[in-house]
Amino acid sequence: MSKKLIVSADDFGLSEAYDLGAVKAYREGVASVLSLIVSTDEAPRAVELRNRRCPEAQLALHVNYCAGRPVSDPADIPSLVDERGLFHRSSEWVQGPMGDPKCQGSVSPTFEDLLREMRAQVCRYEELVGAPPRRVEAHSVMTEEMLRAFAEVGDELGVHNESIQGEESPTLRSCGECVPEGGRAAKLALVARGCTPEDWESDAFGILGCPYEIAILHFHPGYVDQRVVDCSSLVLARCRDLQTLTDPRVRAWVEANGIDLVDYDAVYRD
Repeated sequence: MSKKLIVSADDFGLSEAYDLGAVKAYREGVASVLSLIVSTDEAPRAVELRNRRCPEAQLALHVNYCAGRPVSDPADIPSLVDERGLFHRSSEWVQGPMGDPKCQGSVSPTFEDLLREMRAQVCRYEELVGAPPRRVEAHSVMTEEMLRAFAEVGDELGVHNESIQGEESPTLRSCGECVPEGGRAAKLALVARGCTPEDWESDAFGILGCPYEIAILHFHPGYVDQRVVDCSSLVLARCRDLQTLTDPRVRAWVEANGIDLVDYDAVYRD
């Protein structure tokens, strides 16, 4: 049985320039899914771009809790927003037991607010895309309360979500995110610098040894504009991801190792 791989271009909908790069990574590279942030002003244009340039590309829902404005009324999710009604940046969040190094502050979003905003983003996704998401995942940070919210929304919708890692069920095949040797710290370091063709050729992500039937990788391939600079701490690494995912050496490595590029439909049993 060949290894199946989902390569997600995260943050689709972040900015006009970034979205053009993400579509290039799908059309000319190895990205197999575009993961859509629905809370941005750019999101409707991102969906239109996808519909026009690559309508076959599957969209996942990239739930955003830390950049820009929420979909919900800010008054309904007080632990997630500041006095201006904007999301607290990830650097303002409490690090918590999951130990995300970006989180160096004192903000602790509640399960209730996280769940309310996630449901609002699911509804927004359906308005924009015309169908419910097949996958729901997190942007930038993760907490135990977020995992609880993902599990609840996943159960409500019957869709694959971030709280499921390697689980088999009557409806879902096993799949999970690849973590390179060195664990979460190594993964975050790779994200911060952007991936290279040499990372693929050396299997730095552990794709070939992934214990799951379907492996998942997340990247941020895109061009950079002022919107990206203003709202994200991840900037130049996006350009490197785009260059790498469209590099012929990466496509050649995938094919040489008999890897099938798939989207989240592969996770669901017929």
